[in-house]
Amino acid sequence: MRWPAFAAIGLAAVLAGAALAALLVGGDGDDDGGQLTDPTAATASPTAIDGNDEGFVEPTGEGGGQAPATELVAGLEISSGERDAAFAVVQGYRGSDGDRYTPVGFVATTDTRRRQLLAVLGVSRDSTDGSIQRIFYFLDGDYQGTDWEGPVVSVASIRALENGQLEVTYNRYADGAVVCCPSGTFTWFAFFDGSGENPEGPPGDIFAG
Repeated sequence: MRWPAFAAIGLAAVLAGAALAALLVGGDGDDDGGQLTDPTAATASPTAIDGNDEGFVEPTGEGGGQAPATELVAGLEISSGERDAAFAVVQGYRGSDGDRYTPVGFVATTDTRRRQLLAVLGVSRDSTDGSIQRIFYFLDGDYQGTDWEGPVVSVASIRALENGQLEVTYNRYADGAVVCCPSGTFTWFAFFDGSGENPEGPPGDIFAG
């Protein structure tokens, strides 16, 4: 897998990611010890984004329900101009198979170098159940790339942490699992300052098709 140009850090062996200093690296899951003391939480639904849903297919929930909503825990407020500029990049993105995405929510924080780290969650416009998702990363307003080379099925949560990282939890799907009902989770800690290590890559069962 070709790693995008940003970094993350892992906390446990089973839930950790592949190491490269200036690239994405990942980690373990349910420890909220680094969470901001006063975060604002929101739930991202792939059916509701003001002014950004042109061409988006309303999820029907057929054949296994709708993908679980994504919990967003924000650490930093951004201006509407910054948000709209990032959303425009997401809407203009074309995947290798021509897939297009609608932005459905975002989380921002400030890293250890006082740069703004922004993660925008996008859902494929071809999805009828809210699955096929990507996270689009921005650093001080500059687009850095997506979380992985290929899309994932669904993101459980994106949380801003007080140490300038973003804790991203992906839903895992065992063979035969339907989109509404993941089999487990995998958590990844994203940041851009190059200070982390990543012992192993993400599990294949987070990825779409």
